[in-house]
Amino acid sequence: MALAPSDAATPGDDTPARRLDPRTDRARLAALDAAHALLVAGGVDAVTHARVAERARVSRTTLYKLWPDRSSLLGSTLEHLTTVDRPPPTGDLRTDLLALARQFAARLADDERAIVMLSVIQRSLHDEAVQRAKQQLRRGFHETAHEILGKGVRDGRLPADLDTELALGGIFGTLLFRRLLTDEPIDDDLVVLLVDRFLTEAARPSR
Repeated sequence: MALAPSDAATPGDDTPARRLDPRTDRARLAALDAAHALLVAGGVDAVTHARVAERARVSRTTLYKLWPDRSSLLGSTLEHLTTVDRPPPTGDLRTDLLALARQFAARLADDERAIVMLSVIQRSLHDEAVQRAKQQLRRGFHETAHEILGKGVRDGRLPADLDTELALGGIFGTLLFRRLLTDEPIDDDLVVLLVDRFLTEAARPSR
């Protein structure tokens, strides 16, 4: 199932087009740092415009211009928390899948991020603002993953009828399950095993 192209930049997006001037950008970064600290210390309920403004010493007016609602503020906070340097795509299916899976595993291995992830998953079940924030975060990951798998399909390395959601679940769902529900470690051997198993299975002719 292909992921629809992302919408136009939303309030709070960390794109160059939204950086209006250096002062606004400094205020944005200070606010995200403050929201990050509040999220880690108090969970999603702690991330409000009022608390972020007080901690970051930024006016509420500026915050509401950057993030008109709570879901956009939470979404950018989650992106800020989970952002790590991603190696540029090489065009090689295995190399790029491994890079993405290793990045995901590194995020899961960080206790701070894992605690936030659990909090967000739990609250998104009954909080629409948190659900929208989670979807905003999910969109960026899926765009990258679908780009990698889509190139594999176009290059003939993967079948044209590949179920991308099932494929992603086999790799990343296993890592998430192991981190959150078992005491088994997530090491690089596991990451390599999951990616290579997926590639081997995908290469087999369908029955």
